[in-house]
Formats: sequence, structure tokens, C-alpha cells
Amino acid sequence: NRWEEVIDDFYRLGTPMDEESAIAFWVGLDRTNLPGIPWGQWLRMLPIWFLFFGSVYMLLVSVGNLLRRRWLEAEHLSFPLATPVLTVANIGLESNSPYAIRGNKLLWAGIFIGALPLIWNWLSRFYINGLPIIPLQYNLYEFFTNSLPPWNGLGAVGWHRTRIQTNIEPLLIGTCYFVPLNVLSSITLAQVIGQIFKMTTYAMGVVDMRGIYQFPIYFNAAGYLVVAASSFWLFKGELKDMWRRAFRGDQKIDDSEEGMSYRSAFLGVFISAAVFIFTGMYFFRIPF
Repeated sequence: NRWEEVIDDFYRLGTPMDEESAIAFWVGLDRTNLPGIPWGQWLRMLPIWFLFFGSVYMLLVSVGNLLRRRWLEAEHLSFPLATPVLTVANIGLESNSPYAIRGNKLLWAGIFIGALPLIWNWLSRFYINGLPIIPLQYNLYEFFTNSLPPWNGLGAVGWHRTRIQTNIEPLLIGTCYFVPLNVLSSITLAQVIGQIFKMTTYAMGVVDMRGIYQFPIYFNAAGYLVVAASSFWLFKGELKDMWRRAFRGDQKIDDSEEGMSYRSAFLGVFISAAVFIFTGMYFFRIPF
């Protein structure tokens, strides 16, 4: 039925048709025979990429509109990561405020301390040869390589994807300051459980099993599924009310304070999800 040819025609709309253009994107123009930037190849793909990312944005906005009441009025989420952004946006450059950007020495000192090692290492790797790199990653698994069982599992060579490493990330440290303590405790507990599982399986000889290196990914996927299923179960009552308001015209449910009506939000979810899946499958060959 020549279906493969149709798919290939779609696929070419989202990727460069010229091999030289694709090579130039990854390795640079100086390593190809192209005289300049092949604008025609990239301008042809822009509508497809805008459609793809626009569907993602619309899907997130629509889902957020449906979840707003549950998150704010039932679960009372505080959105801690938005606190510094809103503080800066609301106060701005007011010099008489303790949170003002201008004249706040602590703010600029924090920005300097966080950005200095990143900019320093960036200059060392790409521009200034011989400039020493500030170490921001420490391999703790080296201390367990010659340890007795089961601790030697933490330093096993075959578990290179699950080795214990400590990364000093100023941006992440600053972000964690605004995250609730129970969330950080859950993340820490999950990491500890993962390392215990690793030591146990290594002591049992489960080393060469196919896919054993990807078990942290399976843990994450299982956690996402459990959180999504439990959230959907708790949300089912509100979801039914929104559905009645959107498609049955139930006047008892008020959506006047929402960013968009429930009907628009549901339609946004359905349409944007369909566009996202279609563009991902046929233009970029993303497996769903």
C-alpha cells in the first residue's frame, strides 16, 4: 500500500533533506562543503517545529487550567519555585525594599558565587587553554571498589550507570532551598533505596542480567505511573464536575475564575495531544 513512502514524505518535512545541512548543524560549516548557512532547509522545517512545540505548550496550559482548582484550593500547593520569580517581578528595582535587585548585596553575592565556577570552567574548556578547572564532581564509588561485600557493589565497574557521584551544582542547591522538606526527604529516601537495591543485587550475583543497568529508569517510570494513577483517582470527582460543565452545561459548576473555560481546556487537551502525537510520529519518528 506504499504506506512507508507516505511516512517518509512526512518525515522529510521535519528534518533536513540535505545530508550536508545535517552534518553542518552538528559539526559546523567549516567541516562541510557548504558556502553558507542553508537557510532554505531550516526555514522549510520551522512551521513543523512551531506546530510541535506549540502543541506541547497548549497541552500544558490546558492541563494546568484543569488542575488549578485542585492544586490551589484542595491541596494548597505553594509553588515554591515561583516565589523568587514573583518576588523579583513584583518588587523589581525598588531600592527601599529588602528584596530589591538593585543594591541587594546578598543577591549579587549569591549570583556571583553560583556563576563563577560555571563561567570559569566554560572558559577553561573552550577558550583559555591551561586554565585549571574547578572540580564540581566527585566520584565516591572509588572508596567502595576494594571494600568487602556488600559494600563493593557501590563501586562495581559493571554498574557504571548507577555509581555514586557527588555533583556540586550551585543552581540546584539554590533551587532546593525553595523546595519543601518532605519533597527533598522523599528524593533522598529514593536514592538510598536505589543504592540498597544495587548492593543487594550485586551481592546476589545479578550483574550481567540484560537491562539491569537501567533499573533506576524503571524505578522512575514506576513512580511516575503511581503518582499519575493516584492523582487521577483523587481528581476523578472534580474531573466529572468539569466534564458536566464543559459538555452538559451544568450551571452549578462555575468556571468564570479560570484562565479558560472547561470546554476550551478539554478541547485544548484533546486537540494538542493529537497534534503532538501526529507530529512526533510522522515528522520526527518519535515512538509512542
